[in-house]
Amino acid sequence: MMWTARRTSFRLQWGAWVVALSFGSMALSCAKPPQQQIDAAYASFEAALAAQAEIYAPQAMKAATEKKAQLESEIVAQGERLFKSYRDVANTASELQVLAERAQKEALAAKEVAKRNAEAAIEAAAEAIATARDCLKSAPAPASATAPPGR
Repeated sequence: MMWTARRTSFRLQWGAWVVALSFGSMALSCAKPPQQQIDAAYASFEAALAAQAEIYAPQAMKAATEKKAQLESEIVAQGERLFKSYRDVANTASELQVLAERAQKEALAAKEVAKRNAEAAIEAAAEAIATARDCLKSAPAPASATAPPGR
């Protein structure tokens, strides 16, 4: 009788382990991607594009573009796995967000500098035009305004 009780107890313990492992593996395989972090990273990337970071901050935008490609490949790789872990995806999404925000900030600063430089060039050109007009007004008139050239 004692042997049967141990055997039943062993079977129950073994069954409990099987059930626990089954639920654990289902929980791991049903992990969801950190969609809020991914969406925030993509929004930051789009904001950098809207700020023309590829023109005004090309190095920072290149880094953000490379990180975006890495994020997309990690999302695909995790989607194909049986036991999903989106920890790396979350970290890469955070890194993308930081890089994209940096690219946007650098682009906006570079645009402001370009704007100031353009305004200074316009002002300098306007002064040069005014100086040229003054020189033309004080220049002597041609000797014979009515005589045809070459005579």
